[in-house]
Amino acid sequence: MASSETDRNLLSMRVWILIGLIAPIVLFCQTYVALEDPVYPYDYGAYWGRFQRYGALIAADPTWWKAALSEIYHNDYNPAPVVPLFPFYQMFGGGRTTYIAAVALMYLLPTAAIAASISSWSDKRTDLTVWVAAFVLAITYLPFWSPTLLGMVDIVGLVFLGISTVVLFRSDFLRKSALLHAVALGVLLWAPFLLRRWYAFSVVSFFFIAFVVGILARWFGGERDWREYARFTAWLALSGVILLGFVAIFQGGLAQRILETSYRDAYAAYQKSATTHLLMVVNRCGWYVVSLVAVGFTVSIWRKDFRIIFAVSTGLLTFVLFASTQGLADHHFLPIAFMLFPAYFTGAYTVSSLLTVIPSYIRLVPICLIAVGIFVFAVTPGMPISGYTSFFVPKQLARPRTLENYAEYKRLIDYLKTHASKNDVAVFASSFVLSDQILIAVDSEMREIVTKTPHIASQGLFNIDMVKANYAIVPLPLQTMLAPGTQRNITIPAQMLLDRNGFGAAYEQIDATYLLAGGVRAYVFKQIRPVTAAEIRSLVDLILAAYIEYPGWRAKFADSLAPLFAGMRTEPGDVWGAVRPNPNDILLIHPGATTPTRVTLPFSIGSSTARIGRVAFSIRKGVLKTCPDADGVAYAIIVDGVPLKSGIVKPGDLVSETLPKQGDELTLSIDKIGTPSCDHLHAAFAR
Repeated sequence: MASSETDRNLLSMRVWILIGLIAPIVLFCQTYVALEDPVYPYDYGAYWGRFQRYGALIAADPTWWKAALSEIYHNDYNPAPVVPLFPFYQMFGGGRTTYIAAVALMYLLPTAAIAASISSWSDKRTDLTVWVAAFVLAITYLPFWSPTLLGMVDIVGLVFLGISTVVLFRSDFLRKSALLHAVALGVLLWAPFLLRRWYAFSVVSFFFIAFVVGILARWFGGERDWREYARFTAWLALSGVILLGFVAIFQGGLAQRILETSYRDAYAAYQKSATTHLLMVVNRCGWYVVSLVAVGFTVSIWRKDFRIIFAVSTGLLTFVLFASTQGLADHHFLPIAFMLFPAYFTGAYTVSSLLTVIPSYIRLVPICLIAVGIFVFAVTPGMPISGYTSFFVPKQLARPRTLENYAEYKRLIDYLKTHASKNDVAVFASSFVLSDQILIAVDSEMREIVTKTPHIASQGLFNIDMVKANYAIVPLPLQTMLAPGTQRNITIPAQMLLDRNGFGAAYEQIDATYLLAGGVRAYVFKQIRPVTAAEIRSLVDLILAAYIEYPGWRAKFADSLAPLFAGMRTEPGDVWGAVRPNPNDILLIHPGATTPTRVTLPFSIGSSTARIGRVAFSIRKGVLKTCPDADGVAYAIIVDGVPLKSGIVKPGDLVSETLPKQGDELTLSIDKIGTPSCDHLHAAFAR
């Protein structure tokens, strides 16, 4: 009874420690965000945006859960991590400080407490002093804070990965209450994958290492009955079946896409060398922490402490599996750092035990002070790091993010907002200095102005809308951020603009130059004439030739008419005349009040695309409900300047015309019949 009461008292004291940290963590997050430039591109702003979107949706729509379940079932990125943060949104709004503080309090703080419990437990010590020391190391553990302060919500997965580890240890590797713990493991290990799909590497590693270490623990424990090994295997298999069942029920669409996708190919541009992968661990943890991990792991092997052996082995296998696919970003390193933490604390405890000149009850204090010092140096702007300090403080710091020459970015954006319209700016750059995402992060209004840059060639070789933009931004030196040679889909057109050849001949450089971060200069080019079909053909052929490793893209360009639309010339009629590309190779054309609207486009651009063979005209019958006097349009088909066919299309009609196999240019002339009211003609093209 006394032992049970002691455990309750210890738990109560731990809870009060966590509660006492709420205000300091909020204050720290508030100060940190205040020191940043408000620029959050790529993953730095992605889940903050979801936090805001779903916060507003939950507050306004009681059926919000339907949209959430749909996204969870189908999408790579779903709202599950931000839904639990809704109370913070409701009380404090969707600001950056609220979001970062919410992630830190809801996910990082419990993760640190779980890591401390696992680590102090592994050392077979349950007194509060040891737990507090482990917690100090965990709450100041830089790999936990780095992605969190950058705005990444991924640490949420560690809460469930950590509880899964506790369940595995409490069950003594499924020796005790095996059925209950096996079911719990299946559900708990599904949660990290639900919250962030890339935790699949950690889940697979967890199962594999749990099986291996569970077998070893039984063997070294003297177990020789094969039925015990079979039961253990069956219970672990049950956990896997439960996990897969939850995936099939709630994430079936995502699972199917994962099975059909080669992520090694899809993310090849993010791959790093083996040396870079290994140095990444040191750069994020620091030599001091890595040394203590090595000491702790060595001690655990000597002691046959299978808990720490399990944790470190799971982290190492996760690292190997992930590194075989791509380089690990800050958030990808989280489960590895978590699984290395018990060895880190064991190493620290072992070293502290050698400090015999210090009373035993405070021997862990110097270790805790070093951990706090490392954290302070790593997050505080301007703190010098040299000499002995560099051994302790990681090379990759977690200081507030600032954008050098921020005012120049604002000046560039002000120019573009003044002169450009919707989807009117193409940014031929992909880095943290300049990209479409950087401009949007500086000013959200740029989202409507810039076209989408294809950053990953394997996933979107080229966005043909970029050559239709009236303004193009090119930096010097050219800016890429992935593996060398993997972003030629950006550098090839950028160089053509700088050299004024190919499609770049259709642009001229404006006088202004913008000095961005790192001494990079950005130049603005303005389109002075439409890009020709021959210039589009040259650009597409060059990009396809540069990526022969993706033969599927040639077929995609051959099947798409988007390159033809990029070479399109339009002459809108007066007042109401308009031409707008729609999905599925359709143009929406409206005649003018007194003059026709004319559209001219090439039949093909050589080997890069198919030739247009047919056009179908239609006007929705439904327009008569809003425009009862709508009387349709008159069309004329002209090939190389020579009239070919003409006719009339009324609301509800579908008129299909076969086009000749000879000729270079197709012109459509669309005129009103009597009144131009609601004359929205759809022209659908096909090969």
